[in-house]
Amino acid sequence: MKSPLLKRIPTLIAIMLFPFSYAKTQIVYTDVKPDSVISTTHSYGLDLNNDGTKDFTMFASGGVIRCRENFGHSAVVWIVAEEGTRNAIIDDKNNYALALDSLSVIGSSGYRWSDSNWIQTLRMYSSCDGGSSSGDWHNDEIKYLGLKIITGRQSYYGWIRLSVSVGFLGSKIVIVDYAYNSVPNQPILAGEKSCTSPSVTLSANGPLSFCAGDSVILTANGTGYLYQ
Repeated sequence: MKSPLLKRIPTLIAIMLFPFSYAKTQIVYTDVKPDSVISTTHSYGLDLNNDGTKDFTMFASGGVIRCRENFGHSAVVWIVAEEGTRNAIIDDKNNYALALDSLSVIGSSGYRWSDSNWIQTLRMYSSCDGGSSSGDWHNDEIKYLGLKIITGRQSYYGWIRLSVSVGFLGSKIVIVDYAYNSVPNQPILAGEKSCTSPSVTLSANGPLSFCAGDSVILTANGTGYLYQ
């Protein structure tokens, strides 16, 4: 004889909806007002977790390069991690800072973290035949940079939203805002400013009333979260 288990299903669903990666998340958000502009004459000390200690320094550099018959210009935008315990997400080819889209998951997996404290975001130079550039950031395009602070054995993940531009007459970084997850070893979404409940839909692959020993699979569909 079948035993209806409908009374137990709400409890099961509640467990399924609990996002364990963000269960204790506390996002600390900082809006930079007005937006800070960093250039070859003005650097910026980023205190990601607002503890009074500078975690990253951002600045731009430029200069004149010598071609065979004339002169050209070079420009580089840099991010420097302080004390070797801060890192940024970089690409797989040039070790340049990786430009992330909104809602990208920043955590222990999925990306490559720098092993050097000097990180280039974008580089441009002119040659005798013209100009060229390299790096993942496009001029004046606003993207997110994934950051990590290591304290002891704990890692704290965060992001900074910025626009990078370089030119032969000067380079600059425009910092819009930043945030970090104050709970150690927990990820954060690029652009996430506060803790919010995820929007999830559940579907079952069978009836919700069944005999002892039977089972049903519930599938949760959500973005950027894991469930148990």
